[in-house]
Amino acid sequence: MDLNIVLAADDNYAMQMGVCIISILENNREFFDKINIHILDNGISDINIQKVNFLKEKYDNLNLTYYDASFIEKLIPQPDEHNSFSHLGLSTYSRLFITKLLDESINQIIYLDSDIIVNESLVDLCNIDIKDYYCGGVIDYGMDLHKKSIGMADDSFYINAGVLLINLDKWRKDDIESKFIDLITNFPNKKIVNDQHVINLLFENNILDIELKYNVMPMVFFSSYKNFYKHIKSSCKSLKNPPSVSDYEDCIKNPYIIHFHGGWSNRPWELKCDHPFAHKFIYYKNMSPWTDVELKKGRLACSNVVLRFIYRKFLVLAPEKYIFNVHMFVKSILIFFTNLKSLFKRE
Repeated sequence: MDLNIVLAADDNYAMQMGVCIISILENNREFFDKINIHILDNGISDINIQKVNFLKEKYDNLNLTYYDASFIEKLIPQPDEHNSFSHLGLSTYSRLFITKLLDESINQIIYLDSDIIVNESLVDLCNIDIKDYYCGGVIDYGMDLHKKSIGMADDSFYINAGVLLINLDKWRKDDIESKFIDLITNFPNKKIVNDQHVINLLFENNILDIELKYNVMPMVFFSSYKNFYKHIKSSCKSLKNPPSVSDYEDCIKNPYIIHFHGGWSNRPWELKCDHPFAHKFIYYKNMSPWTDVELKKGRLACSNVVLRFIYRKFLVLAPEKYIFNVHMFVKSILIFFTNLKSLFKRE
């Protein structure tokens, strides 16, 4: 059996993508004949491409294929400054258009964000039956506000698009890419349109919820099952596999896929990261051609603690319409004082 995975990166995330690839190979090379990594290239430099290609010398069952993702600029109308297209670049939308790039012989594929470490075998994930669904994904934490803003039903569930098990056959058959473009172009409020919203809204009730262990986000480690359940309670009627207390605890001890997205802690490629699995990223980074790349400066550790406190308290207790504003206000204040402290240090 072959393993097919899609990753997307620009040059800013080339190192993270390379470390992710190493984690995939180290935990899966014994289980698959070929590990095919399909890279959506959004401007990776020649130097970083050379470093990624160097991995083929170490892993003989690795196959790398690059796709130029710049064509997406012609497909998507330029949104305003608040849209994720301008904020995050092409990478954030490129996953929507993989059927234009990948060979039709590939009927199912795993998409992974580059800020991910694979911690276990992906054999069971590959064998999940999604023939009746457009994709499979893990329910996201505290997304009720976003569901309402894009017009999803209260009892539907909203997934995090950082890990997707994609039914390419169904996407091709139903010409999903045209529907993506139509939704992005005609959505009433362009300020809130991003690829994750598009996937959730277009595929509402046609997504299979997969186990939490396949996309363990920072809030799982820094919150509690009680808070987590409060956030997903309204969605549980739509879930085929609602996470139990034991599932949640198992994820904390042994996550299969660790997703280091921002918000609750520094990322492991930043200084003073207090994520409990930051050491995994460092471990694979030290095996990579990027071993000498220094960690970047991140937020102060106290900023992370305060932000997590705000999430735990206000995401459960505050009126929904205030949640986002409270978070952004506190985050802005913390960033301001962090920058102020850095300014005084330089002087």
